[in-house]
Amino acid sequence: MWLSELKNLHGNGKLQPFTIMKKILISTSSFATESREPLNRLTEAGIEYVINPLKRKLTSEETIELMADKDGVIAGTEAYPKSVLDKLPNLKVISRCGAGTDGIDKEALRAMNILLFNTPQVHVTAVAELTISGLLALSRKIVSQHQLLVAGKWEKKMGVNISNKTVGIIGFGKVGQAVARMLSGFSCKLLIYDPFYTSSIDPLFGKNVSSLDEIWSQADIISLHIPSTSETKGLLNIESLAKMKRDVLILNTSRGDLIQEQALHQFLIANISAGAYLDVFDQEPYAGSLTQLPNVVLTPHVGTFTLETRTNMELEAAINLINYFKNNE
Repeated sequence: MWLSELKNLHGNGKLQPFTIMKKILISTSSFATESREPLNRLTEAGIEYVINPLKRKLTSEETIELMADKDGVIAGTEAYPKSVLDKLPNLKVISRCGAGTDGIDKEALRAMNILLFNTPQVHVTAVAELTISGLLALSRKIVSQHQLLVAGKWEKKMGVNISNKTVGIIGFGKVGQAVARMLSGFSCKLLIYDPFYTSSIDPLFGKNVSSLDEIWSQADIISLHIPSTSETKGLLNIESLAKMKRDVLILNTSRGDLIQEQALHQFLIANISAGAYLDVFDQEPYAGSLTQLPNVVLTPHVGTFTLETRTNMELEAAINLINYFKNNE
C-alpha cells in the first residue's frame, strides 16, 4: 500500500497548503542528502521544517529544545519517553523514518493523543543485504587484508567458508526472513528463534527452536534481528557468550543495546578465531573499545543507507506526516 501511495502523491500536482502553517522538526541526521523530493512535498503542503542542525542522533535535552514549538517530527532513532513527550505540548504526530519504534513510549502517545507512523517495509532488503555483506567481510577478513595491502604488506589471513555452516537467526520478522532467504544460497543449516512467529516455517528456512540455548551452543554464526525491549537488552552477555562456540561469528544490524559491549570485548580478546560485525551501538557515534580489535568489523549505522532505500523511506515518512495533517486540519 505504501508504494501506491508514494506513486500517487509523487505523480500528482502541488498540494494545497494548510490554512495554518504547520511546523515540524526533521531529526534524522541524513535527511534529503540524495533527493530533495521529501522537502519539496513538505513545502508544497505548507509545512515549515527545521532539519537537525547537529547531524547526529539527538539527546533527550536536544530533542526537547528543538521540538519546543513543533507540531510534528520526522523522527530518527532518538528516544521519546514520557519524560520527553511531557515537555512537547504542541506535538501531534511522530513520523518515524524507519521501522523501529522501540524508543517511543506508546502508552504515553495514546494518553496524549499523539499519532505514530513508521516505514515498515522499505528498509528490509537494504538491512538484510548489509547483514550478509558484514558476514562475508568478517568470514574472509576482507577489511583487515585490505588495510594490510594498502599499507604495502602482502599478507594473507585465513578465512572460513559460510557454506554449510549452522546459522542462528534470532528474530524472524521481515529482515530475519530476508536474511534467511539470502543464506539459502549458501546451503546453511538455519536455527530460528522467535517466540512471536507462529506460522509454520518453510523447510528452506530451517528449524524453529524453542530455546536460545540451542542457538548459543550449536550456531557457527548468530544474527540478531529483534527490537530493544526490557527482555532483549543485554541478550548477549557474559553468560550467553560463554555458551557459544569459540569461533562463532556474531552479527548485529538491529539494536546496539542487545549486546553488552564489555562482555563481547572480553570474549573476542579471549577467542581470536571468533568475530563480530556490528552496525549499531548502544552509544552513537561509537568510539569504544571494540574499534581496537582485529576480529571486528564495524560500520556507522548504515543499515538503511542505500540510495534506493533512503529516498523511498524519506518520501514515505514525509507523506505519512502530510497525510496526517491533511486529515486532521
